[in-house]
Amino acid sequence: MKATNLETSGLSVGGPISLTATVKETGTVHHDFYGPHHNLVAEADGTKLAFSDFTVLRGSSRTVKTQWTDPPLACVCHIKVAIPQKGGRPEVVEATVVRLPLRLVGWIVMAIISLFLLWRFGFSRYTLQRRDESVAKDGKGSGATPEDEL
Repeated sequence: MKATNLETSGLSVGGPISLTATVKETGTVHHDFYGPHHNLVAEADGTKLAFSDFTVLRGSSRTVKTQWTDPPLACVCHIKVAIPQKGGRPEVVEATVVRLPLRLVGWIVMAIISLFLLWRFGFSRYTLQRRDESVAKDGKGSGATPEDEL
């Protein structure tokens, strides 16, 4: 028995992450992945994700899917699927998903730009008002506009 492939979307901007694993039976008997202690399980950053029950017949491959329904908001997530081998090291396949909430990042960038523009144009307008008030207060009403003084 060997795990030959683990696929994900590679980039996730929100919602659940789909996982697809391919398992191949290389021995002379079939292999069952049934029950709580015999399911195929993926581990994603400490979270265990069980695939549904299935059987792999002798000499064949089987592709199974599951979803990670509650991934973190942002991460570079490493996902592993391991199949124990009798008398040897487990067969491991890995995949990486970059999770980036682009909508949230976009809203934050737009808010920062809006606040900057509001500050910038509000400040320049306030400065012009102060300049006009000081000109009127000094009585230098020469008819020159603040732009002329620049």
